[in-house]
Amino acid sequence: MADWEDATLSSRHMHNRVGKQGRGKGGKSGGAFNVQKTFGTFEVKCPAATKLASSDTENTQTAKLEVYTLNDDGNALLAELFLPGVLHATVLLAGSRKTMSSVVRGFEAETAAQDEVEVDASANASRSELDDSGESEGEHESQADDDPADRRAREFEKNSFRSPKFWMRWQGELLQSSPNGHGSNSITDSGYVVFSGNNCDKFQGTISCEQLDWKNVKIDGWKTASRSARDFAVAWQKESG
Repeated sequence: MADWEDATLSSRHMHNRVGKQGRGKGGKSGGAFNVQKTFGTFEVKCPAATKLASSDTENTQTAKLEVYTLNDDGNALLAELFLPGVLHATVLLAGSRKTMSSVVRGFEAETAAQDEVEVDASANASRSELDDSGESEGEHESQADDDPADRRAREFEKNSFRSPKFWMRWQGELLQSSPNGHGSNSITDSGYVVFSGNNCDKFQGTISCEQLDWKNVKIDGWKTASRSARDFAVAWQKESG
């Protein structure tokens, strides 16, 4: 019995050692996940979109996902998805549904506030100019109290122990008429992506779109270029209903 137990423990120990050496091209499983590894250009394959696109569009344009940067709170990625002849959308990627809900609410409030400011801009121009000088110093001091790198580490820490998975929320415009006749061309829907490892060289996932009768259709991507963070403006409209 003792010999059997020794053999089992030895086998299990060797198995664990192999696992800790890495998980293929994605990088070492024990390494901390750096969310900035997601930044870059990904070529995308979506068979459902290819079926809808015209042959001319398919031959001249490439489907892609551009991952630009993190939002100001450091808890979501800002990206842009282009499926030629089908969809052009702003994409938010977050580590949990709860975080995603918070991020969406924040962008909705920000867009609403910007709309109000634009309406009143001419009347408040001189007053805004005076207020800006006093607020900027306070904002700078507040940001210095909490290191952005620390916030990112806390938000995405759980992804260090598995293939990084992100919930997707997107808002954009259909580049063709909705086949089921539902709603306008400006739409919002969901999906998710799972990267192959901490290097974020590839991903698999799904995308849904009610107007296109898509429910968790397959989407794959592979990185064609890694990039530094790039500015990307998000104007997220509140969903009707």
